[in-house]
Formats: sequence, C-alpha cells, structure tokens
Amino acid sequence: MRNLSEVEIRLLADDAEVAAPWHARSTYGMRSKDGTWLPAVDVCTQETAADLLKRAGRSYKTAVRFSRHLGLGKGGSVNGFKAEGNPTSDP
Repeated sequence: MRNLSEVEIRLLADDAEVAAPWHARSTYGMRSKDGTWLPAVDVCTQETAADLLKRAGRSYKTAVRFSRHLGLGKGGSVNGFKAEGNPTSDP
C-alpha cells in the first residue's frame, strides 16, 4: 500500500471542514438571519446533500486505506463496511 499523499490528507481536512457544520444542521436545523428556527429539512438542499455524500464517500475510502495501513480492518472491512462503502456481515 502506498502512503497517503499530502494532497489526499489536505482534501480529507477540507472535506471535514465543509461537512462539520452540517452535522448539527442535519440534526437540529439552524437559526435564520431573522432569528426564526429552520428545521433541518428546510436547510439542506438536494445539491448540498449530494455534495456531502460525495465528500463522505471519498473521506471514508481514505480513512479505510489509512486504517489498513495501521493494520486495522484486515480482511477488507472496518466496522462492518468495505472500502467501497458497501456494508458487510462482518462486524
């Protein structure tokens, strides 16, 4: 396995920075400029959700590769998921 490149690590950090605020927004919603509370369903657009899903998939693959580099997840899965993002029956 080749080591993760600096570009891959920076991309992972950028993806985390973009996704972090959505962790709370997707659960609790957010306050609008006029002070009213917007529910999560009214905050996230389909475009935003698709972008976050793309970033999550890319980040997940990087995390799996790093975990394998550390010797974790031998047998192709980490916590029940394959690097391709498909659930497995292995815990």
